[in-house]
Amino acid sequence: MIKKLVIIFFVIRLITLLIPAGGGRPSQYQRVQELLERQRKVRVQRWKDAVPEWADAVQSYEFSIYIDEYFRNEEGVLIIQLEDDWHLLPKQTRLQYAKNMWTLWAKQLWDYESARIKLIDKIGNEVGGRSKGSDVKVND
Repeated sequence: MIKKLVIIFFVIRLITLLIPAGGGRPSQYQRVQELLERQRKVRVQRWKDAVPEWADAVQSYEFSIYIDEYFRNEEGVLIIQLEDDWHLLPKQTRLQYAKNMWTLWAKQLWDYESARIKLIDKIGNEVGGRSKGSDVKVND
């Protein structure tokens, strides 16, 4: 008899944990999912707004003459296609320019952790950039 009461108690307790209290209020899981979705939408909108703002900010820097085209890919990476003259610059100058490009991009996103850039030449070869969790780099 006591075993049956203990089993019934645990079954009732399990049911009360699985069914949200308050007559249809969202569970904690649902609230977390809604919060994550709102954050994702904000991040996507920030990415959309950031590209033109980045382009405007870059115009005041002397390295803007080395930028041919730019766009943001589906992962939020800013792809920057560079002019052929980029390769004629000393490595330290290219590195400083790349760091400035990345800093401007991170400021536009308001997110220094996930801001990533990829520098490519006219035929699509990667010549530098910054991936998540690394420093800005340029090829020799």
